Amino acid sequence: MIAVAVAPFGLGHHPPAARPAVLCDPVKGGETARSSACRGGFVTNLSGQRGNPVIQAGVACKPEQEVNVVVFAPCHQTVPGETAVPTHQDTHPGPTAPDLLHDPADVCQCFLPRVPVCRAQGSAEEMVPADGVVAVLPARHRNVPEWSLSKNNRVKGRQMKDTVIGVDLAKTIFQVHGASRAGEVMFRKKLRRQQFMQFMATQPPALVVLEACGSAHYWARELAGAGHEVRLIAPQYVKPFVKRQKNDAADAEAIVIAARQPEMRFVEPRTQAQQARSVLFRSRERLVHQRTELVNALRAVLYEFGLVVPQGIAHIKRIEAMLDEAVLPELVRQECLDLLQQISEQSVRIDARTKKIRMLAQGSETACRLQSMPGVGPLTALAVEAFAPDLQTFRRGRDFAAWLGLVPRQFSSGGKERLGRISKAGQADIRRLLIMGAMTQVNWASRKGPAPGSWLARMLARKPRMLVAIALANRMARAIWAMATKQEDYRDPALSVAA
Repeated sequence: MIAVAVAPFGLGHHPPAARPAVLCDPVKGGETARSSACRGGFVTNLSGQRGNPVIQAGVACKPEQEVNVVVFAPCHQTVPGETAVPTHQDTHPGPTAPDLLHDPADVCQCFLPRVPVCRAQGSAEEMVPADGVVAVLPARHRNVPEWSLSKNNRVKGRQMKDTVIGVDLAKTIFQVHGASRAGEVMFRKKLRRQQFMQFMATQPPALVVLEACGSAHYWARELAGAGHEVRLIAPQYVKPFVKRQKNDAADAEAIVIAARQPEMRFVEPRTQAQQARSVLFRSRERLVHQRTELVNALRAVLYEFGLVVPQGIAHIKRIEAMLDEAVLPELVRQECLDLLQQISEQSVRIDARTKKIRMLAQGSETACRLQSMPGVGPLTALAVEAFAPDLQTFRRGRDFAAWLGLVPRQFSSGGKERLGRISKAGQADIRRLLIMGAMTQVNWASRKGPAPGSWLARMLARKPRMLVAIALANRMARAIWAMATKQEDYRDPALSVAA
C-alpha cells in the first residue's frame, strides 16, 4: 500500500495559510481507495469509500493496487507532533469520480494550479505547498515525471506528446512501433505504403520518430501536416538499442528507445526549398564527377601511346592540340575526339547549373551576406542554405564547426587529451567547400605575404599549410554562424583592430 497526499477543495477555495495543518494519520485520518483505471503507470481515477470525492494524485501504481489516500485540511487544533483528522466542515466537495480526468498527461491538473507545490526542501523531504500545508512523504511516492504534470509543459519550445511512435521506413512495407513515454508498448504494426498515412491520420497527435534516410524528410513534412511532432534520428544512434536480432520490428522498437533518451541528438527536417536547392547542388556535383572521369579516361588513352598530360580540366586545349599533331591510329583518334565531345557537353551542363546557383544566391539575403566573407562564394553560400539546419539551433559557432566536422577526432582517456586528425563525420559538402575557400586564402598569403602580426601570419610561421587551412575553415564556420544569427555582414578582424 502506498500513501498519497491530496488536498480536497471546492471551486475557488484555498486552505488558508494562517492555519497550517500537520499530516493526517494514514490509518485513522485517511481514506482507502482503489485505482479503477490505472493507465500509463499512474493513478487516473480514484473514488473514496465514504462518499468523499478524491482528487487525482500523480503517483505510480499498478492496476487494482490499493492506495491509501491522506486528505489534508486546515485543522482547528494544530499542536506540534499531534495528528489531525480532517472533519466534514474542513473538507469541501471536489470533482466527482466521472469528472476525473483519464489522460496521464493531466495528472494533478485539477488541483496543482490551486495548490502549487514547491520543490523538496531539506533532509526531511518536506513538500511545501504555497498555502502552508506541509506533507511529509518519501520521495518514491512522488515520482511523477515532469512531462506528465500538465499538457502545457514544453521541451525546447515543443509541446510534449504522450505517445512515441517509431517508424522503420522502406519502399513498400513500413514497420510501426508505438509506446508510451514510460516505455509501455501500445501497438506494433506492419503497414503497406498506401496504409501508412491512413493509419497515422487516425492516431492522436504523437511524437513520431524516423530514421534519417532518403525519404525521411518527405514523410516528416507529411506527418507534421497530420498534426504530429516529427523528429529524425541518425541510424548510428539507433543501432546500439537493437536487441540481438536485426529485423524491421526490432529496428522500429530501437528507434523508440533511442528517442526516449534525454540526451539524444536529432536531425532537423528539411523544407521543400532546402531539398530543391540540394538537388541542384548535387546535380552539378554529379556532372563534375562524370566530367572528371571522362578527362581521366582520355588521359589514360593518350598515355598508352606515349603522350603525357597533367591533371585538370584546364589542359583540354592542350589535348586537342596533341590530337592534331600526334601520329595516332585512326581508331584511337576517333575515340579521343568522341571523349572530347562528351567532355564539352558535360561542361555546358555544368555551366548552366552554375548560372542557376548564382541566380539563387543573388536572390537570397542570407547567401549575399555570407558571400561578403573572403573564401565564400555562391556555391558555399547555397550549400549552407541547402544542407545546414537553422543556425539558431546551435548555441555558439563552435557547435556549428563541430557539426561540420572541422574539429580533431579525440582519443582522450584518463584525463589526458589526445587529439588526432579530422574525421569523415559531419556535413561533408559544406566542410569541403570551406576548406577549399580557406586554402585559396592560404595560397594567396603564401605568395603575397600575410598581414604582419595577423593570426594567419602566426599560424603559417609554425604550422603546415594544410593544417592552417583546416583551422581557418573552422574560423570561417564560426564566423558564418555569427553572421547568420546576428544578421550582420562580415567584418575583417584586421580592420576592426585598426579602427
